[in-house]
Amino acid sequence: MGGDVSRELAGTSHIRPGIYSGSNVLVIRLSSFGDVILTEPVTRTLKERYPGCRVTFVTNSDYAAIPSLFSSVDKVVPYLREGSNEALDELSGRMPFELVLDLQNNMRSRRITRRLRAGKVLKHRRQRFLRFLRVHMPRLWKGNLKGAVQTYFDVMSPLGIEPVGLTPRIEAPRSSVEQAKGRLAGGPFIAVCPGGSSEHKRWSTGRFAELVSTLRSRNHAVAVIGSDHDRLPVEAAAGSTGDPQVMTYVGNDIRLMAGLLSICPVTVTNDSGLMHLAAAVGSRVGAIFGSTSPALGFAPTARGCRVISLDLGCSPCSYHGTVPCRFGTRECFEEITVAMVADTVEGMLK
Repeated sequence: MGGDVSRELAGTSHIRPGIYSGSNVLVIRLSSFGDVILTEPVTRTLKERYPGCRVTFVTNSDYAAIPSLFSSVDKVVPYLREGSNEALDELSGRMPFELVLDLQNNMRSRRITRRLRAGKVLKHRRQRFLRFLRVHMPRLWKGNLKGAVQTYFDVMSPLGIEPVGLTPRIEAPRSSVEQAKGRLAGGPFIAVCPGGSSEHKRWSTGRFAELVSTLRSRNHAVAVIGSDHDRLPVEAAAGSTGDPQVMTYVGNDIRLMAGLLSICPVTVTNDSGLMHLAAAVGSRVGAIFGSTSPALGFAPTARGCRVISLDLGCSPCSYHGTVPCRFGTRECFEEITVAMVADTVEGMLK
């Protein structure tokens, strides 16, 4: 079947629906945490459209636990940034792929596709020009970019596939949910995730600490959650009062974090990977955007989620919020008050 499919793919710009039933499909998205989560609607739609296909997912080893939570992914192959990639070598020698969806489209992902026997490779295209205008020349154009998930679906347009749902959906493993319930007994808990990939795209830890205190004063139990990278902001936000209604989790167990967030009715986050994970497992997310902007296409789209943003004229500062405020004021964050965020939580609970 692989040869027939490959020949037809090579000679057509529009592939007839149904041709991939029973075929091997490879999806590549190497990084980062949130971007990998946002691919879930693509793999789910592939499985719904072609129930017999086998979906293999290649991602950085740090994030391999994420696509393993997708019910639509059959095999996850971790990619090592350094050292030998034995799993990838084994993959290249064992099965041909009728289709590769390169949702990363960088030098590393292109090296991967060259090593594999692929009938057709479809590549993600970034909105580089519009993103440049939106960040660096907003006077010329201040519109909204396509959502990230929509751009992933655009990759599949030659297949005749239209997006049905753009919101990632992940079910936390039952064992992880039970473990989470053991940790968060006596809830419900409001999840607070003060971390993020860069200090310049985070609300201050002092504000998060005030938020935890405010939520406790309103009789809400609070779970402060973050990865090992987020240890300092988590500890600062949680404080050291010994309050049994302020629980913390710091670690890199993605399954457990999914379980914890799934039993929290509301989660407050920065623009971060945990923002996407919380929304995917069903928690209503209050997402604080300061130096970044929902206009760049990465805001959560799940029902009940809200963006907390002042949408200042100088935002976004950069593509990924990795540079310091050029005015030195961080007004986009400092003008978001604890009361604003706490009141948003109350509204989401109602």
